[in-house]
Amino acid sequence: MTDVPLVLADGIVRRDASRGQTLLQLTQFALHAGDRVAITGPSGSGKSVFLRALALLDPLDAGCIQWHGASVARAAIPR
Repeated sequence: MTDVPLVLADGIVRRDASRGQTLLQLTQFALHAGDRVAITGPSGSGKSVFLRALALLDPLDAGCIQWHGASVARAAIPR
């Protein structure tokens, strides 16, 4: 049996094109069954940007999100 993560963020990046600013640096993240995660940091550190990118609420500028080893496209999520 392979240890495929439930959720995998592979090299995701978010930028604000209008301001030319990187909101989320190149990020790798894996969540396996039974894992617990706490996301902490000061105001403005990118916690919400990361979670919105992980949930595909905002478009990614690089990388991909996988669910149980399969890529998930933002367009495939029902409104």
